[in-house]
Amino acid sequence: MGLRSLIAHLEQATEPARPLEGAIGLLMGWKRKVDYVRVPGQTAPARKVSWYVPDGDAPGRVPEFTASIDEAWKLAKMVAPGCFGGVTWHGDHARAQINDGPVCLGSTPAIAICIAALRAKLEQEGDED
Repeated sequence: MGLRSLIAHLEQATEPARPLEGAIGLLMGWKRKVDYVRVPGQTAPARKVSWYVPDGDAPGRVPEFTASIDEAWKLAKMVAPGCFGGVTWHGDHARAQINDGPVCLGSTPAIAICIAALRAKLEQEGDED
């Protein structure tokens, strides 16, 4: 999934979502390996997904970017080291901004920060959609 597509999915998200976090992880260098393993009593093999940290072959768990303000903020700092920004929320929406980038709306503060971070990444690198 390209940056623009991922941003659009985040803008539509109403709650944290592990599939979106996986997509963010892939963009940030996490590696995913999918194996199909036999499970006793089942006719079809089960899908087993393993994740590996960006800087090596150690297994890991993709951060909960869309559920945790702390993890979303770490994402922002990975995308734009030394950045400044802010997030506010009122009722059922949040707004986040990184540096002088656009104000981004999300259903939660963490999701809004993720959107702002990915918009900063889009501005830096362009989109591959």
